[in-house]
Amino acid sequence: MPLSVKGNLMGRLICKGGDWGGPVGNEMHALNSNWVGNPATRLSEAIGHIEHSLERDYEQGRGWRPSDSQIKLANNLMKRLNEQQIKTLLGVSKFKYHDFADALMAHLFRPQFTVVGIRSGFVGEGKSIKISIPSDAEAAVNMRFQPGETPDQGISRVKKILDDGGFQDIIFEVFNAYSGGGSSPDDKVVQCVLEEVHHVKYDTNRY
Repeated sequence: MPLSVKGNLMGRLICKGGDWGGPVGNEMHALNSNWVGNPATRLSEAIGHIEHSLERDYEQGRGWRPSDSQIKLANNLMKRLNEQQIKTLLGVSKFKYHDFADALMAHLFRPQFTVVGIRSGFVGEGKSIKISIPSDAEAAVNMRFQPGETPDQGISRVKKILDDGGFQDIIFEVFNAYSGGGSSPDDKVVQCVLEEVHHVKYDTNRY
């Protein structure tokens, strides 16, 4: 029985050539790449910085943390799950974490930052190649943040990570966002529902 849902926001990260470097207003030939910055590269670095910062904050216990009863429920859940079966169902060979327990805890409790897609410059098909440095790059992103964190707090958190990393030029546009929420496993209403589910499952003569 799900007890909570993470907050959610959708938006874009945009990098354009400017004071930091990169072509301004128009692409240029790639022979200049040794002395002119590339917005596509810079955006990729910014995305990596956001991911690493969120992971570091989670590992160091910053921000919201699950309660003892939530961790207990997660540990009980882990005992009932088959790691290989989940990988097969998801169509993946491995998780981000080597330890399945760490992967499950991260999936349940840490904030999620997902790059939905990236657009920049020329890709083409087959052997077709255009040798140029793009003047801009953008990524569609989705973030699910922790319970108790409002959309404004989540947005501010990402912007602060970008600023602290020296990516003040990266534009973060948010199109839609909503707060998460949930109930403690110890709440009386939750306990009442669980008790009823238990009776339905094991007491066949009750109904």
